[in-house]
Amino acid sequence: MNQLTVGHLGEDLACNYLTSRDYQILERNYHLGRLELDIVAAKNGQIFLLEIKTRSYQQLAGSETLISKAQMANLKKAANRYAALNRINFNLIHFDLILIIIDRQKNSARLKHYRDIF
Repeated sequence: MNQLTVGHLGEDLACNYLTSRDYQILERNYHLGRLELDIVAAKNGQIFLLEIKTRSYQQLAGSETLISKAQMANLKKAANRYAALNRINFNLIHFDLILIIIDRQKNSARLKHYRDIF
């Protein structure tokens, strides 16, 4: 399974998780020039920008951080643009991370939802 396929699988699992918890998926892989938002969702009148990271157990062992400072800066830039384009108050946006850990030997996945990461 290549990296792109794993990433799409992770996003599919994340969307299923979110919709089962009453989030409405507004956008997937939303591009703003060279910036991208993995998932934009809404729940209870609030907007959530979600970064999805899919890793195998082997990849996770060597990970220092899941999101670099540069990625955080790009996510904030993308959020500002998205808010401006959609006339959303930037202060009402939540930044979440969903980590999906795939165990290929057991053919299973584990999901962890980190809320308000910054």
